[in-house]
Amino acid sequence: MNRDLFWPTLVEDSQSIKKELLKKDLEIISGLSAVSSTNIILDESRRLYDQEQERRSTIDSKAGVYLAASTALIPILLSLAPLVVKLEIPIKLTLSNTLSFAAIATFVLALTILVRCVMWSHKALKVSPFHLLNWKQLITHDDTLTLELQLIKKLLSTLRHNYDLTNDTATSVKMAHALLTSAMFWLILGVAIQTVSFFLYGFDGALPSKDSIRPIVNIFTIKSELI
Repeated sequence: MNRDLFWPTLVEDSQSIKKELLKKDLEIISGLSAVSSTNIILDESRRLYDQEQERRSTIDSKAGVYLAASTALIPILLSLAPLVVKLEIPIKLTLSNTLSFAAIATFVLALTILVRCVMWSHKALKVSPFHLLNWKQLITHDDTLTLELQLIKKLLSTLRHNYDLTNDTATSVKMAHALLTSAMFWLILGVAIQTVSFFLYGFDGALPSKDSIRPIVNIFTIKSELI
């Protein structure tokens, strides 16, 4: 079973590695020489540039959805606190208290993970720099004979800078998704534990009598007779 379901974690590359890769890629772009297929490369560069902007917009929309979902679940969990915190005083090592402790632990974990989900969603929505081509870059060139080549270099350089920024945002959204999934897992587990506890002990912490469970037994008896 994937352990991220219980407590999602993220292992990222160091900033020095990212900067080194960025530096190498920019050197490759700056060393690009004139080729016969300049028009094709320019068209593809524009297409990739537009796709990267669309990808960034889609990721921002998803981050907003996860932020709304996680913030909506937090008050629901808090409203369930009176039902979850149900311990016998003085505390004794009984099955009822054990189930209550387990339910409390699952709901606390779910609440903690939801808070982490809110933080990662907020991080994804945080305004970050996005490299764009401005009008000055389109009209100022060192050599008009290599206009297309210089424009290709500027487009690819901008695209490469944005690639890392968009990937960082996408990572935050994926982390928010994993955290929301984990929170739902713990929430469902907590509800299941509470259901078992209520079925065995009821709301007063006492074992159900034979008369209280007789209707349930009769239902299964009638069903078996019909079969």
